[in-house]
Amino acid sequence: MSSRLTGAPSRKCRAATVPSTSVSHTSRELATNLAVLLNWAKNPYFKRVNFAFCLISEKLSDLHDALVRSGHTSKLELAFPDLQQRLAFIGEAFNYLNEITDDRRRNPRDDLSTVLANATLGGGEPVPQFELFSLYFLVMVAGHDTTRNAISSGLMAFLEHPDQLEKLKRDPSLVDRAADEIVRWTTPVNHFSRTATRDYELRGKTIRKGQSLCLFYPSANRDEEVFDDPFAFRIDRRPNPHIAFGMGEHVCLGAHLARLELRHAFGQLRERLESCEATRPVDRVLSGFVGGIKRAPMRWSWRPIGSA
Repeated sequence: MSSRLTGAPSRKCRAATVPSTSVSHTSRELATNLAVLLNWAKNPYFKRVNFAFCLISEKLSDLHDALVRSGHTSKLELAFPDLQQRLAFIGEAFNYLNEITDDRRRNPRDDLSTVLANATLGGGEPVPQFELFSLYFLVMVAGHDTTRNAISSGLMAFLEHPDQLEKLKRDPSLVDRAADEIVRWTTPVNHFSRTATRDYELRGKTIRKGQSLCLFYPSANRDEEVFDDPFAFRIDRRPNPHIAFGMGEHVCLGAHLARLELRHAFGQLRERLESCEATRPVDRVLSGFVGGIKRAPMRWSWRPIGSA
């Protein structure tokens, strides 16, 4: 699988190749970890483990907001009201990334951190530190928030459409198509802005070179001119030309990994989930950028590993 790095230095970066062995290894790890995680669910410490994971993830999101949205009130300011605390957190994060970069340059591994740490620009020089760290944060945050929200919102979609869950249980071959329909249906990223590189006329409206355009992905993924029955959740939808992963040079760097994670998550749920129901209304994240579920209290039961 080849991937061209995106971001400020992307147009000058050399192509980076992720060996197929990495993909296979990641797939096996996902399957194992998900199986173990489901077994933890009845453990009294499960909620504490889950909370700790969410807390760490939130800190990564906070740091991302602080770096790319300077000048605006960020979640980091809410998490650390004191300026010195915020600076200490950012300093600690940068030190950690420096250690990762130095280690991967001295001791290359079969992982994405090595690919990023050793990426070069067109002239052979390394990617500048700030751009490199921005890529690290992109991988950590974009690859976490969006996929996590797709999984939780996908589960809610199945609860709201039990016929689709039964269809998946009857036919495991639908899990690949289900992954894409979950992404289309949930569309975790609400919008992005792009800048027109030339004048263009779209349906009688003139877009001028240099103007900013806001692209609303949930609307595009329910376009009646593109999708049959666009307001229905159908896991056997085919074709499914959604653009939740973007397109062209802006296509999501982690699209393949996200699909892999969704296939494994819902493959495990398909095999082992016996019953599931919401116990209280869903509490959604108040965000205009990346949407998702904040809390979704549920009652469930599932089969242990190896049961018929």
